[in-house]
Amino acid sequence: MLNRTMLFACSFRHFAEIADIAVACGWDAVVTATASGIDPAYAESGAPVVLIDARGAIAQGLAAAQTIAPRVAEDGGALLFVLSRRDCTALDRVFELGATHFLIDPASDGELIQSLRFAARHVTRAPGRPGIVDRRDAMAGARFGRDPNLAQQWIAARIGDGQPVSVVLVSLSRLDIVNAAHGRPAVDSLIEVAVERAEVVAAEAMAGAARVARLGGADLALVVGAGAADIAALIAALD
Repeated sequence: MLNRTMLFACSFRHFAEIADIAVACGWDAVVTATASGIDPAYAESGAPVVLIDARGAIAQGLAAAQTIAPRVAEDGGALLFVLSRRDCTALDRVFELGATHFLIDPASDGELIQSLRFAARHVTRAPGRPGIVDRRDAMAGARFGRDPNLAQQWIAARIGDGQPVSVVLVSLSRLDIVNAAHGRPAVDSLIEVAVERAEVVAAEAMAGAARVARLGGADLALVVGAGAADIAALIAALD
């Protein structure tokens, strides 16, 4: 699978620890120490796995889950909620808010990593979500030929035939500002415009030897039947 952000984490008291664990997992991650702006930040990340680390901050953790859990459920994602043993009485509330997994501290880093692995597998098995791809983007991909699985097959076929192939990853930024000002429909429309622009540029530059794949969230990939020498012009045209 093409690289993309795997984890969105909110940790109020253990920010550095969670960031280190994400590195240990080999995952690209967005880690925040505050719940301020958590919903648009998660939406922009496109991450399929969400971690809310409420150890020593149960009230803040529950508030964060209440904010973000509906969107995680809508996207077919997984939400791992970590809490201190003294706060176990809040588990019913954690369940009601929509968490798919939980872990009680004290727990080792290894146990937390295993919990994240289970959460990631949950996402791959979500109905209508092939691999780890945003469910809405998977439907859009099927409709417009932007399915990342088809792009992977195209890459494999070209490599098998000994033909050149390159991948240009594109990530749209500052969508949280658009979301705050105009709402999610405006963000979706902006992403669609960007994808259509990428398709036009790729078609003109590569005479059809290209594919655009939606990776989820604000991420997309241009899969191009060309070597490095031809990619600079394509990137310049996208700018």
